[in-house]
Amino acid sequence: MFDGISIVRPPPPPCHHHHHHQKAAADDKGGVVVAGSPPRWEPIENVGDVRFIAKLAVAEHNKEAKTDLQLDHVVRGERKLIYAYWIYYNLVLAAHNGNSSSSSSSSSSHNYYEVYIKVDVSLWDKRSPHVVDVKSFRQVSHDLMIN
Repeated sequence: MFDGISIVRPPPPPCHHHHHHQKAAADDKGGVVVAGSPPRWEPIENVGDVRFIAKLAVAEHNKEAKTDLQLDHVVRGERKLIYAYWIYYNLVLAAHNGNSSSSSSSSSSHNYYEVYIKVDVSLWDKRSPHVVDVKSFRQVSHDLMIN
């Protein structure tokens, strides 16, 4: 179940050999966060990479809300790394009701959901089932999905 987990880990920050000359500033390429620089949301280039996280989030939501949603695909997303301990994900998912009779291939049968997720990187390494903390899960209108 935890296959392919490595692809979602953020890349290690680049190593600089002149640390003592550097002012405290965010590095644009690495996920380095230092005092005084707020973490930035980064678009997720390949949404297939976060499908696993999206599936966990849908499963978690189903448990809490007593629903039976099935993930169709991740529409788009962004992520933000906080101090290398947590990764926040803001995802838009397409999902359908597992108990609905309509086929999931028809686009009219699935709904869109905006999902805000916190992932604890240390639990990830321990293969913990609590790795995904779903902060919010709400349905959004189809009109927002055009862009």
